[in-house]
Amino acid sequence: MRFDALSPLQVAVATASLEIAVSAEGEALRADLLRNVIGLRAALQSTGQHCLGAPAPIVPVWTGSEAAARVAAAWLAHEAVLVQPVEFPGVPAGTARLCLHVMARHAPAPLQRAAHLVASACARAGAGGRTPRLRPAALSWLRVCCGQADCRCWPGRQRGRIRLLPDCFLP
Repeated sequence: MRFDALSPLQVAVATASLEIAVSAEGEALRADLLRNVIGLRAALQSTGQHCLGAPAPIVPVWTGSEAAARVAAAWLAHEAVLVQPVEFPGVPAGTARLCLHVMARHAPAPLQRAAHLVASACARAGAGGRTPRLRPAALSWLRVCCGQADCRCWPGRQRGRIRLLPDCFLP
């Protein structure tokens, strides 16, 4: 007897998800998600935070120090703002960040509140400091590209990976 087949419930959930994804409802959800992502990034940047990368459902906020990322994440959890600190070895040492996960169903007011709380937590934790810059020895190769149409990552292919250029990842 095999136990690795999908159950009827899993098949029904996957089918319903795909039906939503290709429907008008899915299109509206993607538009709402993009609006929320852009709004959160704008709110974070207006408070002096540095958002990394291009607009996407996961918004990484630069902290620099791993300790500051952990302290800020703990303070934010106490304030009911759930963020994921990403630190070494997930990212190069000294380039820690907080990742905020945005959903289409988030309302604008809680996102604004979250942006102000993130700024406050980062300031309390001593995050940020210097402007993020690439260190060629640590960040010269990356497995993925930023994905933007005018990106210059693609010509840098070598050894099956994509070369990371400074204007592609960190300003």
